[in-house]
Amino acid sequence: MIQAPYARNEAGTAPVNWPRALTRPAVRVRPEAAWRTPAWIVLHMLLGVVLRASPLAALVHGAVVTAAALVVGATGGLPAVTRVIVYAAASQVLWRMSGAPLPHMLGMYAVIAAAGLAALRHRRRLPLVAILYFLPLLPSSVLTVLALGDAERARQLLAFNLAGPATLFAVLWLMEKRDFRLDIWKLVETGLGPLAGVATASFWYMRSLGAIQFETESNFAASGGFGPNQVASALSLGIVLLIAILWLRQGRGRPFWIWGLLVFLTVQTLLTFSRSGIAMVLGAAATMALFLLRAPRARAAVAIFALVAWVGADRLLVPWLDSFTGGAFVARYTDPRLSNRDVIAQSDLELFLDHPLLGVGPGMGTELRESLLGQKVAAHTEFTRMLGEHGLGGLISVVALVWVTIRSVRQAPPGRPRGWACGLLAWMWLYFAVHAFRLALPTIAMLFTLAVVANRGAERARPA
Repeated sequence: MIQAPYARNEAGTAPVNWPRALTRPAVRVRPEAAWRTPAWIVLHMLLGVVLRASPLAALVHGAVVTAAALVVGATGGLPAVTRVIVYAAASQVLWRMSGAPLPHMLGMYAVIAAAGLAALRHRRRLPLVAILYFLPLLPSSVLTVLALGDAERARQLLAFNLAGPATLFAVLWLMEKRDFRLDIWKLVETGLGPLAGVATASFWYMRSLGAIQFETESNFAASGGFGPNQVASALSLGIVLLIAILWLRQGRGRPFWIWGLLVFLTVQTLLTFSRSGIAMVLGAAATMALFLLRAPRARAAVAIFALVAWVGADRLLVPWLDSFTGGAFVARYTDPRLSNRDVIAQSDLELFLDHPLLGVGPGMGTELRESLLGQKVAAHTEFTRMLGEHGLGGLISVVALVWVTIRSVRQAPPGRPRGWACGLLAWMWLYFAVHAFRLALPTIAMLFTLAVVANRGAERARPA
């Protein structure tokens, strides 16, 4: 684990600013801390198996994390609050895989509670971009209540479709000021634990089934018996975090466990047969590389990584996966069809054109798609969902998201930190392009980006 000198500020104890930590030639690693990160990863790999096998264990884990989010949000410093946010968001898929009797959106609720309590306690003012992102989505909720006439069903649809935007709103609110520093690497390590647990739970479940029939569709058996899109999204974020460590971490050498975990998460992502997972990885890595290629040292690291990845995939990974899946792997990943995402997105746009002011109401797109497509199917693209279900309010919200993205990129320190921020933001935008906002994972990407911006702001505000 990377350690750095600490400096005091109003938010509590925090490490030296990001730019200096990235540009110095080497970073010291304390001997007693060198084992902490791999131990954290291994612990959560074992925990993933336990939680997948025992809904009771997952229930206890979810309750403990939620309680921690409440306590830390009400009493902890910003470094602790951001870490519990990342952990809860990264654990959401793990809880859902277990089948535990937990609220479906528990990970999002924990993020909202921790961020909201901390924002109130630190007297954060509501930033305009957060207001413009979330509040325009609320008026159309009335349409859902009126259309259904069933209070409980309406509540479920509202929570299912608004919990995601609420988590992003809470994080934008919490990170509004730029007067604190955060240890980016501790946040990365915090999130990697549960994400590695998701990969191990999927592997263990697949192994317990014995023979698996792979076809040219997303595979639930290789996804831990859970939704392939959600599992692939969680694993893809873990891969992006590992790539960032390999490219951005200073000092000589890279721990061997990072390479091993990277290969493990990549294999499990590909075996879900959810192509969106690896597509988000490639998009984020390509965006990050565009910024890193400007620096000679980073350019060499990117070139070596790309060469190793290409040779390894072409000569080893793809032939093995195609053989393991009985030829279904190549057929799946070379299939040009979009799994009806384009058709569903088009139906969202049709709803928007028919109801441009308020849309049809959160969740009502699923109900009304039966008349358009002949079956009830949930939205698969967040941007078009916002237009179809929220109308003009959804359009304002998308513009606010564009605004915060451009502002964050401009405010991030140039060079490696900006490459990191752009890579995570690219992952977030790709997620919204292929999924609706029903996991808290995009919130992690935004939090990391705002942490980079805050570190630069704290350095500029520090007295000479």
